[in-house]
Amino acid sequence: MKKILTLLAIYVVTATANAQIVQGLDIKNVAPEKRKELINSLTSEQKREIVKTYRENILIDDLKIQGEDKQEEFKKIYHNYQTEQRKIKDGFNPNFDMDKLSNEEAAAKLEQSFVTGEKLMNLRRKFAVEFQKVLTPQQILKMFQNEGAMRDKIIGKWQELRGDNKRGEQGRGKNQPNSGR
Repeated sequence: MKKILTLLAIYVVTATANAQIVQGLDIKNVAPEKRKELINSLTSEQKREIVKTYRENILIDDLKIQGEDKQEEFKKIYHNYQTEQRKIKDGFNPNFDMDKLSNEEAAAKLEQSFVTGEKLMNLRRKFAVEFQKVLTPQQILKMFQNEGAMRDKIIGKWQELRGDNKRGEQGRGKNQPNSGR
């Protein structure tokens, strides 16, 4: 019985801490080791949700989207855009050693990168129309221009919360091309 109560207590403390992080509460004031422990205890889905919410909030602030209805519609469209973008990007693996590729393999990778780039450009065109339901063309331009900076900002924030100084798995190696990820 004591084990069950102990496990239940640990679960409640962990769930509460996780809920605080997921809800976007300021955890900067938590000791770095405790903060790292809390973040490591999150599931992949919880981490994904934190990043998604953080990204949406940054965009809403940067683009100065006013009104709750407009913000919710933006989030819906942006989620669909991100989902389709991820599907395209998942079709191209940028993690390869260029020096070890034959000429034929390199030519195939080069062509694949062009096809991926074209698909991403077409996706932007498609969603530019969708975004115009809630954003001005200027806001859409700003959002598209800041996509790379957004990724770096999120990675930096995540590392800050975890207390990491390294870029992590999402960074590119020196022989890896930028595929827009």
